[in-house]
Amino acid sequence: MNLSVHMNHLNLSVKAVTGKTTTRHIAERTLTEAKALLKFSEWNINQIATALGFEEAAYFVNFFRKNTGTPPGHSQSIIKG
Repeated sequence: MNLSVHMNHLNLSVKAVTGKTTTRHIAERTLTEAKALLKFSEWNINQIATALGFEEAAYFVNFFRKNTGTPPGHSQSIIKG
């Protein structure tokens, strides 16, 4: 799909309307999906990382820990929602 809008303009518009960067929106959505997969699936960390587009499970673990304060699979990181 082509919106015929320059990426910089779109990013500025998203931030102006929502107060969050496009990157923050993507990170929050990724975390929501990760938490759901951790809670409701039988997948291991490697499978979840791959499904979410991370090339290495270590990148996913670092991303998750940076954004939640706990590693994936830790019960508190899943319960916090």
